[in-house]
Amino acid sequence: MKIVDIFESVTCSRCGGTGEYSYNQRMGRTCLKCLGATKTLTKRGHAAYGYYLAARQIKPSEVAVGQRVVFYDGIRTVNEISIKDDGDYIFRTKKCDYHMPPTATSIRRMAKENELEEVFLPFQSHLTKTGRIAKKFAPLYENDKAAQAFMPNK
Repeated sequence: MKIVDIFESVTCSRCGGTGEYSYNQRMGRTCLKCLGATKTLTKRGHAAYGYYLAARQIKPSEVAVGQRVVFYDGIRTVNEISIKDDGDYIFRTKKCDYHMPPTATSIRRMAKENELEEVFLPFQSHLTKTGRIAKKFAPLYENDKAAQAFMPNK
């Protein structure tokens, strides 16, 4: 499922919803605004997508065995975790081992089942058209680190 189908979006204003625009040698006829998706995210949808990505960031030390994590080459289930003498984390999966230095700040976990419907889509409904949290909903997100970038200006 595409992101534009999940979060609030509108028909692409550049190509008119066809996904194609003028030809160039690099991209062919693909529209450079929507990248062929025919829709683009609104400010509210873009903010909700940003929150969706930020809320799934966890520290390497918080990864648990059995958790599904996004690595550079795909989504993997962590089978074993070990720490080398120099502090590197080693995440063993069925496919291979992934090394992460101790300086790594975050890794992206997969969204839990029903998390999209229960957490991220309600967050989108609490946003204004400009992509900021409405003042009446701000107290709900005061302690949420991922939502701080979307708080209303004081």
